[in-house]
Amino acid sequence: MRNINLYGFITLFGILFLIILYKVINLPVVTDESPTVFFYSNFSFWDIMMYPDNIPNNHILNTLLSKCSMFIFGKEQWAIRLPNLLCFIVFGFGVFRILKLILTTTSYFFLPAAILFINPYWLDFFGLGRGYGISSTMVTLSVGFMLEAYMFKKPRFIWYALITSILASYANFSVLVFWVAVTAMVAFYFFIENKKDLRKFIKPAIIIALISLAYLALIITPIIKMQSTNQFQYWTSMGFYEETIKSLLRDWWYDSQILSKIGLDFWAGALAIIVLINIFFFLKHFRKNKFSLQSFSQPTFVTTAILILPAFISIVQSTVLKTPNLNGRTALFFFPLVSSVFATSLSLIPELKKQWIIKSLAASAGIILVMNLTSRVSLKSVREWSYDQNTLQVMNYINEKYDGKPISLKTSWFFHPSFYFYSYTGKSPYIDLQDFDYNIDITTRSEYYYIFAEDYKILEPRFEVVYKFSPDRWLLKQRIR
Repeated sequence: MRNINLYGFITLFGILFLIILYKVINLPVVTDESPTVFFYSNFSFWDIMMYPDNIPNNHILNTLLSKCSMFIFGKEQWAIRLPNLLCFIVFGFGVFRILKLILTTTSYFFLPAAILFINPYWLDFFGLGRGYGISSTMVTLSVGFMLEAYMFKKPRFIWYALITSILASYANFSVLVFWVAVTAMVAFYFFIENKKDLRKFIKPAIIIALISLAYLALIITPIIKMQSTNQFQYWTSMGFYEETIKSLLRDWWYDSQILSKIGLDFWAGALAIIVLINIFFFLKHFRKNKFSLQSFSQPTFVTTAILILPAFISIVQSTVLKTPNLNGRTALFFFPLVSSVFATSLSLIPELKKQWIIKSLAASAGIILVMNLTSRVSLKSVREWSYDQNTLQVMNYINEKYDGKPISLKTSWFFHPSFYFYSYTGKSPYIDLQDFDYNIDITTRSEYYYIFAEDYKILEPRFEVVYKFSPDRWLLKQRIR
């Protein structure tokens, strides 16, 4: 069974890697990737770390790695995405370690649990030049290190967990709540280990404090800059359940008709039940062992605590600082935490004399999860910036009309950054890309105008539709007078 799980895991993640690689090479650069190339990469490493502006588009660790990649390979779209693509390999390693610790490689539920860590929405970010894939990878590694430290009393792994949590938040500041949670669990680990002589707790406590202060000193300037212009006001404030949990569930089902029909409240309830089951089994073990602190080495405690703590800190932050709850991609790091809790719950399924029952459950779960996954993976777009999926098609259309003189093109401001990447890097010499306006420019002299269909009425009758790339994205050409 061990070999089957190993080969199955490698095959699964190998196929997913190839899917991501295809999207890295073939899908156009999206709106939020473009500034990394034409703006942030032009600054020194130190300036990037200190934030050259107040906009959180600068995911520091991702920007630094992308700058290195572009220095080596040039300003290619695959080069700015390379750090996240390679992180997927590291992510797979992190998932394998977690499942090996929780389930062991002989478990019939090993592969179904691995698929639980795969989410089409989540996969999108491993093929983009943003910080989300990197931060999710570091979160996954941190959870694995935390498990190994608590389960087998290996202090060096608790430090690894802390370091990777710092890297996770440095790739995306919305993960700072996870870093705070990990810091608390690292301190708790040393408290437990030194409960008989708390004087020994002083040294690791000082080290934790010094690391925390050093990291805060590093990120305080970017945070102050963002705070000065309210950049932490991500979305709206309707509560953790409405903003964070429901948004993650919507992204998780990724346009699945079956999952969406069941409803958000059902899936939220299922998640709550899984968490409660883990808590119940931990408390049962805790009581059985006469409330021994050694019970905290149980995976039910580690994975549940590392999920609940960031959620609690996020709620407190929103309450005290009056900042909106994390939403959508800013809450992406919760996915590996939830997946770890689900994997832990699978480890609680008791051994049965009739093994065929367990085998049937595992096989059924695996087949359903694979079918659900394959039905939702898209090779044409990424969900978060799906409006940019036709950039290369528009460019190809205009290139066919090219007769030696650049053709002027104006776009809706939503589309402009994606086109600007190819203009800035000299990959579209046949297009004279016009400056963007936040409103549709009815006086433009541009020959072509790429807009949302809903804006067509504004440009009638000066422009006519020449190509409908989708029901809501049209390319217009100015009528000859």
